[in-house]
Amino acid sequence: MASSWNNKKLVERLIEEGEKAIAVSFGEVVLSLQAERTLAALAELISNGQFEEALSMVTAGAGKLATTINQVFVGAGIETLQELGDKFGVIISYDQANWRAVRIMTDNKLNLVREFALTQKEATRQALVNGIRDGLNPRAQARAFRESIGLTKAQVEYVDRYRKELDTLNPRALGRKLRDGRFDRTIEKAIRDKSPLGKKQIEKMVGRYRERWIKHRSEVIARTESLRSVHQGTNEAVQQALESGAIDADKTKQTWNTALDERVRDFATGATTSHATMHHQERPVGVPFESGASNQLMFPGDPAAPAKETIMCRCRVSTRVEL
Repeated sequence: MASSWNNKKLVERLIEEGEKAIAVSFGEVVLSLQAERTLAALAELISNGQFEEALSMVTAGAGKLATTINQVFVGAGIETLQELGDKFGVIISYDQANWRAVRIMTDNKLNLVREFALTQKEATRQALVNGIRDGLNPRAQARAFRESIGLTKAQVEYVDRYRKELDTLNPRALGRKLRDGRFDRTIEKAIRDKSPLGKKQIEKMVGRYRERWIKHRSEVIARTESLRSVHQGTNEAVQQALESGAIDADKTKQTWNTALDERVRDFATGATTSHATMHHQERPVGVPFESGASNQLMFPGDPAAPAKETIMCRCRVSTRVEL
């Protein structure tokens, strides 16, 4: 009787675990960069006009996040070969020093640090521009600088506008999706009574709003990076198994699976590409899948694919091996 192995459940578990680990790592990086000692150092640099040096302090934290992501990649490779070996009664060791694995980890780190640095610089510059516009002193500018850590440029603007809406009792503050609804009654009463909110009240509300945006961004990064690194790790493991002769390429296939819900990318919902059309596409190992927009993807989150194909993707590729 023929025996087979399918890693669909393993991939699901690894992605879920990877998301948690990456989100925690992102949060730790942000917290470490928001420490009071960082604020003091930033204030000194900003008062001396050393803005690039201040930015370098912030972007250095991306290295730790990249390390966590590469740990997810290596872990996926190791667990894939352990499960595959157990299924077929053979021992297949994962070689993380393999030239492909090393190149993937190196590229992952370089790309993440570059992207993190670029995004953070844009966000921080926006915070500084807002601070200069509002006439903040160096210490206050440093605080605004620190509060931009972990956000994108657009998110810095959302937080800044929310602060102004609260300060001017603008009802739009009640329509912000990531606001803390527990403050709504207080805001509604202030608007109704035309009674300005106190500075501490505003800071507390804005702080909670900012925290929620940081959490949202950590979730976006975690989902995207875990999806990609797990698929990279499992693909590398399968490639090593093929090269070792433990499995046969003719008996190894990969299948694209979508989440099968209304959130899957689909032209019918106005998306500029379709993953709905990719469901159950089957390919030999090493042969790319094709999206509805005719883009080639080796796996969900493929860094070589356009962002519209990868950001917040929830698809999975499973590998089936016959023996």
